[in-house]
Amino acid sequence: MLPNSFIKKFSWILLFSIVFSLFSVLPEEPAYASGEFTCFNSDGKAYAYQSVWDSTHLDVYRWEASTGQTAGNDGNAVLAATFTSSDFSPYSGNISEVNSFMMDRDGNAYALLKENDNDLYLFKLNMPSSGTNGTATLVEQLSDGDNNAGTYYEKNGYKYLITSNGFMKGNQIAVRLNADGSTTEISMTRTGESGTSKSKDFTWLPNADFTGLGDGASPDIIGFDRKNTKVYYGYISHSSQGGAGESVTINVQSQNVSTPSGWSGSGNAAGAVFGFGKDELYAINNNTGQLYSIDYSSGSFSLNEAQFSSQDLYANDTTNNDGAACHERKCNC
Repeated sequence: MLPNSFIKKFSWILLFSIVFSLFSVLPEEPAYASGEFTCFNSDGKAYAYQSVWDSTHLDVYRWEASTGQTAGNDGNAVLAATFTSSDFSPYSGNISEVNSFMMDRDGNAYALLKENDNDLYLFKLNMPSSGTNGTATLVEQLSDGDNNAGTYYEKNGYKYLITSNGFMKGNQIAVRLNADGSTTEISMTRTGESGTSKSKDFTWLPNADFTGLGDGASPDIIGFDRKNTKVYYGYISHSSQGGAGESVTINVQSQNVSTPSGWSGSGNAAGAVFGFGKDELYAINNNTGQLYSIDYSSGSFSLNEAQFSSQDLYANDTTNNDGAACHERKCNC
């Protein structure tokens, strides 16, 4: 019979081995530099961010739902950070636009610099510790393309940036954010519908629950095509996830919606789309800056004027803009 001391020692060794094995197979958190944007105010209310490219600089505005918002005051949005062309060195002399603004759950922000010949570069945007002069860090060059939309996205503990022309209309790319700080570019295969170039932004749907939606209750990303009055959504799947030979496929679907109240002109795109997690989603009318909620009920999507305390919500009215947030909220305040 084995002595109790040996049994106890062996039990601890066995427990340690099991715990070590679990940690060795789970994906690690990516290593990031500092410079995160703030996700919540002091009361726990979620912030959203709107990026605006203005030919020589990128401005990032912080927004939160509140009363007293109008088109005239840009929804009381506050300038959080400015990134000048020189911040995107060494690619500062041939910029077409900086767009595809994306943000993870911790406030790490990213954007794509597109040159006039469609060369594409991924940058991390660093929030300044004081003032509004931000800095940008080159992450990697991506496959050339006319990309103008994107979102952060997670699946099975792995973290990605998803970008394309419009909603999966071309150059669909997944960038896996690896634990050691490196990135892996993966070309995405599109199935289902052919996508649309008129959905100018899209956002991740963590834990979506659209019960009754014909293609499945939990799409991964969603966007709005105002010109064709359609909500587009996609289901993302992975093969050999996390490995060197990982492949990514997105099944694209859409649904017709009625013209939103007060959203005049089919050319007035929704350049910015963001969400606070699950199914709380918003689109901004480029022409007026008014916010609309993307709602779902009994198998159907709709767009409605977003309100806070029975008052309409607004942000910046502008083109060449994108929206992003930390994909969750702490309170219903």
